[in-house]
Amino acid sequence: MTQGLRSELLKLKTTPATWGILIGAVAIGIVAFVAPGENVVRDLAKPLHEQQSTFFIGFLLRVLLVVLGVRAITDEWRHGTLTPSLLAMPRRSRFLVVKTIATAASGIAITMLATGAMVLTASIYAQISDVPLGTISPYPLAGMVLSGGLWAAIGVGLGAILKSQLLATVTGLVWLMAVDDMLRERLGDLAIYLPGQAGLALVIAPDAQIWTRAAVTLLAYTLIGLVVGMLLTNRRDVA
Repeated sequence: MTQGLRSELLKLKTTPATWGILIGAVAIGIVAFVAPGENVVRDLAKPLHEQQSTFFIGFLLRVLLVVLGVRAITDEWRHGTLTPSLLAMPRRSRFLVVKTIATAASGIAITMLATGAMVLTASIYAQISDVPLGTISPYPLAGMVLSGGLWAAIGVGLGAILKSQLLATVTGLVWLMAVDDMLRERLGDLAIYLPGQAGLALVIAPDAQIWTRAAVTLLAYTLIGLVVGMLLTNRRDVA
């Protein structure tokens, strides 16, 4: 498994899309505190989980990381590299687990860099604007990192289920950018159990109770997607 993990990490590291997503994620962490102008100055004094920029970053990062996960698995089908990959690791379930671990680790690394850029930009902006920087709670920071890994893993599961890169990407984007919000308005308090809302709650959680509930919910969606994707992958003809 160690060799397989190294191989999957190498694939991600040598894929231009991964670097594009990394650059995009860091750019979001910076622009979130620069683009809105005076609103950010007022927000800087608030705790991190109450700042509009934190929500903005969590909202956009999940899209990039789902795309990362989708591409990690569907590129194998699209470019015909799945056959040699399975020759090196014949058990498809094991292959998908290793793929998921490598992609989730990459998602965590990308999110950590984006979060670091966010905190650094906020600190610099606060100094320039001569305003106090609000409390940085550990829950939003931990939530960003955890959700980064889970969103990437969800992308792998979605790609494994749908197989088509275009279909999986469009499905993920439409759900996160439209369907999830429409359902939120109708479900009221139960909306926290939607995947998109759970991911956002992780980023802006003010306390351990909300953070834990959101983390368990998003993890459950991740595992369900991977199990379904694994069952379908085991049944499909690779050739």
